[in-house]
Amino acid sequence: MASTIAQYISTRLIVILRHLTQTKITFPRTITQEIKTDAMKIKTKEQINLFLENTSNQWSFTDGHLRLEINFKNYIETFSFGTRIGLISEALNHHPTLTIDYNKLVIKIKTHSENGITEKDFQFVAIVNQNLKSN
Repeated sequence: MASTIAQYISTRLIVILRHLTQTKITFPRTITQEIKTDAMKIKTKEQINLFLENTSNQWSFTDGHLRLEINFKNYIETFSFGTRIGLISEALNHHPTLTIDYNKLVIKIKTHSENGITEKDFQFVAIVNQNLKSN
């Protein structure tokens, strides 16, 4: 029984890895540059609302975080995109809260060191949006 479970898990991991290797992770050139110190200032509610009005997708400002809920066809697509965001986050050293619920991914981001929304979060949103377009 243990070998059957291990075999099943191995097969599923291969499917996930194939899906991940077929997706392209994109980093806009200007976003991957080092963020200046003054860009770490907390944004006002007006600045956040203006940003959200001009961004694509259904981002919202909830409980001090920028939040996006994305629905996918199945768990593999959801997990794959969540993993892609995790890899991007690690590269940027800016880590969101990711919640996966079968075919739904919820992304919540804020700059923890500043306890608010900064330019770093706006840039993270732009990267997520660009990767959604290429998904």
